[in-house]
Amino acid sequence: MTILIRLLPFAMLFFGSFDSLLAHGAEALRRDELPQVLIIGDSISIGYTPHVRQTLLAEANVVHNKGNAGPTENGLKNIDEWIGTTKWDAIHFNWGLHDLCYRHPDSKTQGRRDKIKGTVSTSLDQYEKNLETLVQRLEKTGAVLIWANTTVVPEGEEGRFVGDDIKYNEVAARVMAKHGIAINDLHAVSNNFTPDIFAGKGNVHFKEDGYKKLAAQVAEKIRSSLASSVPAKTRTSARRPNFLFVLVDDQSPFDFKFYNPSSVLQSPNINRLAEQGMIFDAAHHMGAFVGAVCTPSRHMIMSGRTVWHLPIAPEAEEYCPPNLEQNTLAAVFNRAGYDTMRTCKLGNSYEGANKQFTVRHDASKRGATDESGSPWHGDQVMNYLNEREAAKDADPFLIYFGFSHPHDTRDGRPELLEKYGAVNHTDNSSLPPANPKQPELPVNYLSAHPFAHGHPGLRDETTVSGVWEKRDERTIRNELGREFACSEAIDIQLGRVLTKLEAMGELDNTYIFYTADHGIAIGRHGLQGKQNLYEHTWRVPLVVKGPGIKPGSRALGNVYLLDTLATLCDLAGIPAPPSNEGMSFRPVLEGKQSTVREVLYGVYCGGTKPGMRCVKKGDWKLIKYDVLDGAIHESQLFHLATNPNEFVAEHVKIDPALTNLANDPKHAAKLAEMEALLLSEMRRLNDPYRLWNQPGDGLAPPVEGKKNKAKAAAKLRGEEKPQL
Repeated sequence: MTILIRLLPFAMLFFGSFDSLLAHGAEALRRDELPQVLIIGDSISIGYTPHVRQTLLAEANVVHNKGNAGPTENGLKNIDEWIGTTKWDAIHFNWGLHDLCYRHPDSKTQGRRDKIKGTVSTSLDQYEKNLETLVQRLEKTGAVLIWANTTVVPEGEEGRFVGDDIKYNEVAARVMAKHGIAINDLHAVSNNFTPDIFAGKGNVHFKEDGYKKLAAQVAEKIRSSLASSVPAKTRTSARRPNFLFVLVDDQSPFDFKFYNPSSVLQSPNINRLAEQGMIFDAAHHMGAFVGAVCTPSRHMIMSGRTVWHLPIAPEAEEYCPPNLEQNTLAAVFNRAGYDTMRTCKLGNSYEGANKQFTVRHDASKRGATDESGSPWHGDQVMNYLNEREAAKDADPFLIYFGFSHPHDTRDGRPELLEKYGAVNHTDNSSLPPANPKQPELPVNYLSAHPFAHGHPGLRDETTVSGVWEKRDERTIRNELGREFACSEAIDIQLGRVLTKLEAMGELDNTYIFYTADHGIAIGRHGLQGKQNLYEHTWRVPLVVKGPGIKPGSRALGNVYLLDTLATLCDLAGIPAPPSNEGMSFRPVLEGKQSTVREVLYGVYCGGTKPGMRCVKKGDWKLIKYDVLDGAIHESQLFHLATNPNEFVAEHVKIDPALTNLANDPKHAAKLAEMEALLLSEMRRLNDPYRLWNQPGDGLAPPVEGKKNKAKAAAKLRGEEKPQL
C-alpha cells in the first residue's frame, strides 16, 4: 500500500482521473469522503500538481486533466471529457501560455515557436470569448472555481513576448470578475522567482523548487476555497479577519487606469486588487486648516473624528475629548486581541495614535535606493510577516503599510524613471529634457490657475524641487513621470507583501485597503500641490479587497477617510469607540447600498482665511474661495456628470456645459441651493469661519472668542455630535 500511495501522483497524471485509475485496479486508493478537486492546465500545472496532491493528501483527492490542456481552443474541444461524471467540489483552472504563443510551421524550435515570423495562437479578443464559454461550462458543475492566472514570460522566450502575459491576465481578470471567480495570482509568485529557478534562460518552465513554490500557493488556495464553500454552521470555528491598510502620500486617483483609462502608470498589483475587489468612485478626505494637508487627514484616519473636531483643530478644547489617542485605530484593535504593526513616514501625522502600534518602524524614505526609498517600507512588513510565520503566530493582525512616496521630492529609481522618460531634475535655472515616453499633460492642465489660490508663498506651489513655480509642459510632464516612477515602486512593494500573504495562507482572510491621504494636482488647473478642492486632489483612490467583497465591483460610496476606523471595526466585529464620528461603509462593501451619505463637505484654509470650501450632492458640486483678505471672492459650480474634469473658461471648451456654471443665470436656482447646503454643512460640522456671502452666525475668529463661538454654533446646529 505504501508503494501504491507513493506512485499515486504519477499514476493520476497518466490516467487523468480517479475513475480511470479505479478501472485499472486501484480501487483501494479512492477515499470518497474527501472533496474532489480537478486541476486543468498546461505543463506548468502538470509540474506543480504532484506537489499539490502530496500537500493535500489527507484533505482532498486532487486530479489533473488528462495531458496538457494547451490553448483555450483545445479546452473547448475537451472540457466535457475532462469534467466527466465526477462531482467536483473545486476546479482550479488555467489557459494562457499556449494562447499567447506565436508559432510558424517552418520553425525548428520546439513547438514550432517563432514570435518574429509566426502568428499568435489565440488573439486577445478570441481568448476572452473562449474563456467566457469555458467558464460558463465550468459553472454548470457547481464546483468552487479558482482561476490561476498565467505565469511569467521571461526575457528571451522564442515564441512569446514579454508583457503579453500581463495583457492576457488582464483579459482573464475581466472574465473572472464578471463571474465572481477567485483568482490565484501565480503570476505574482513567478514574477519574484530568481533566474536560477527557471528551467533555463528564456524558458517558461521551472525547476523543481519553482514548482514546489507554485504548489504551495495552489494548495493553500484550494484549501481556503474548500473551507469557504462549507456552510458556516458546519465549521468548528471562525477565523477573525486580518487587515492590511495601505496608505500612500500625495496620489491622485486619476493616476490609475481604473479611474483614468488613458493613464500610462503601470501598477499591476494595485490594478489586480481593483479587479478582485471594489473600487470607490467618491472617496474623499474632509480637508485641512493647515498647509500640511496630510496632518489632519492622518488624524482623521486614526481617530474617526471630523476635521474641526480633531485634537489639533482650532477649537479642540471645545470639540475633542481628552485622551483621544486611547481610542484610535491601533489602541482599539490592541484591546480586541489583534497584533498591530506599522511602517510609514515620520512627521505630519498623529504621533499619539502612532505610538499605540505594538510594532512600529517609521522613517521618511523618499530616495531612489532600496534603503532610502519604498523598498525600506516593504522590508519592514516582510520582516514582520516572516517573524510571525517563524513564531507560528495565529493572532489576527492589523498592518498599517504606509509609504513616504510619491510625495516630493520624487526621486525615482533609475530604471523606473527611464520607463516614464523622466529625470530627477534639480536645476531651477533650466528645464528638464523633453521625452516622448513621459506621461501626457492632464486633460485639465493649465499653465496658471485662473485666480490666486489664497496661500501666498505656499511651499507646494513655489519650492517643490524639480517644479518650483514653473508650469510649462516639459516641467509638468517630467514631474508626472517622476510621480509614476515612485508610484510603480510602491506597487512593486505591495506585490511582495501580497505574495507573502498568499504563501502564508492569509491572503483570503485579509481585508486589503489601498488609499492615499489626499490627491495631488501636478499641473491640473495650473496647480501643483494638494491645497485645493478640485476632484483630482479632494478625492482619493480607494480600493478594498477581502472576504465577502464581490470581485470587480464598483460603488460611488460617498465616503471619507475618517470612515476608516468605523469600517475596520465593523468588519472585525469590534465596537467602534464612542469618540468615533465616522460611518462604516461595510454595507457598501457587501453590495447592500451604493453610498453611506448624500452630501460631502470639503475645506482648505491653511492660507488666508476663511479660505476655500466645497460641497457635493449628486452630480453637483460648489467650490467657494474667500481669500487674501477679501480680495478674491469666487464661486465655481460644476455638473460633474457632464463636466467630470471640472473644466473652466480657461480650458476653452466648445460645449457650454464644460465650464464653471456659477455665473450662468440658467443655474441660479441650483447655485442658491448649493450655497444653502454648504452653509448647513459648515454649521453642522462646527466650521469656525463664514464666507463673504454667508450670515456671520455671531462667530468670532477662533483665536478671539472660542467660548462664544462654540455656544453660538451649537445653538444653530441643535446638536453636539455630527451625524455623518
